[in-house]
Amino acid sequence: MNVLICQQPKELVWKQREIPIPGDNEALIKIKSVGICGTDIHA
Repeated sequence: MNVLICQQPKELVWKQREIPIPGDNEALIKIKSVGICGTDIHA
């Protein structure tokens, strides 16, 4: 699966990860779309 990792302020990195297997009392959800406001990245 694709993940976007914030390694430090203003540094976002795309990576590939294995799809996690949920444990007890956990759930795996599929996200169809997401948005990030450009002003949120500076924080």
